[in-house]
Amino acid sequence: MYQVLIVDDNATNLTLFRHLLKKIDYLEPLYGRIVAVADVFEVLTSPRPYKRAWTLEEACQFLKDNSSSHFDPQCVNAFFNVWDDVLDIHSRYQDEPSEVDRTMVHH
Repeated sequence: MYQVLIVDDNATNLTLFRHLLKKIDYLEPLYGRIVAVADVFEVLTSPRPYKRAWTLEEACQFLKDNSSSHFDPQCVNAFFNVWDDVLDIHSRYQDEPSEVDRTMVHH
């Protein structure tokens, strides 16, 4: 849990951030790479006061287009390998419920 907090760019309490860094002997950057894919997908597909929610297809294309340049390609592949689970979580925790098209192919 602490590893994810450390790599989260939304952290605002630098004192807490530095304290956590001192407490952890080993930081596995894989956690950050995994969270980056999931977090960007969530942000893109969620409505915000300043933007519309992207469609699932748009968000998936963004992840694919930026695989290797901004995202770990293995993490992006793993994300799409569990697509049904992603859709279940997405529909369960959406800000505004909507239809989820499970027939979309993203591999």
